[in-house]
Amino acid sequence: PHIYLGTISNVSRLQEGDSIPITYKEVSIGSGVLDILNSLGDSAVGHLQDISFNPIDHQIYTTLPTTAAVASPAQIGHFDPSATHPVLNVITPTTTNPPIANMCGMFSGAAGDLFILTTDGRFYKGDPGTGEISLITRTALPVLGNDLRGDMASCVPRSTTANVQSGVSNDADPNGGLHIAPNPVASGQITVSVNSQGNDQARLQIIGPTGSPLKTRNIQLIPGSNQFQLDVSQLNQGVYSVILYCTSGRVSTTKFVRL
Repeated sequence: PHIYLGTISNVSRLQEGDSIPITYKEVSIGSGVLDILNSLGDSAVGHLQDISFNPIDHQIYTTLPTTAAVASPAQIGHFDPSATHPVLNVITPTTTNPPIANMCGMFSGAAGDLFILTTDGRFYKGDPGTGEISLITRTALPVLGNDLRGDMASCVPRSTTANVQSGVSNDADPNGGLHIAPNPVASGQITVSVNSQGNDQARLQIIGPTGSPLKTRNIQLIPGSNQFQLDVSQLNQGVYSVILYCTSGRVSTTKFVRL
């Protein structure tokens, strides 16, 4: 099977009667290729029913539901739409996900979390950092034929950091108080600087050019300036993202270039 991403530019400028130019880019299948191919071969399962653009890491996400024959764990897939040759990779979760039905709709929150609605009326939360999917709730309304249909849209500000508890985003610093030095990186080590308003537990994650998590480190933040050393000697040349996930709800991201 072939997967293509179609992009329509300047949608808000389109007028009645205008032709709609669509540019297509093929998306290759990367990690989890056997799971993806097996599930695509099951005609009873819908795939890529919805996709969502994540405002934090700028990846496009989707879910792979369980097959009709076997209640296999669901998975989160993602790819970089800006890449010349996008690759759809599956995230291996730290704990086994529950099986889920076909996706009805999906959107990304301001902090980057994924929210997934399935055709059986269940509402899930997905963690793009760990690949974990957890049930939030299920509708009490009757679902005709157990087949809920609809759509959800992502409407979030384009900001690199947000606090989901207060709803206040930090646009004064485009990196949300998260900085890398040196940048570009010619040596095997980087210093990650984080400004924090209080004590907080957090997770630092390096995302590769294909969107795959490469390194994860749990850290403890104290008020003021915090600095952490990360080994990048094994990373190839390219552009990498560093994402900071805090238990307070803060998510910040920045990029560095490995020479």
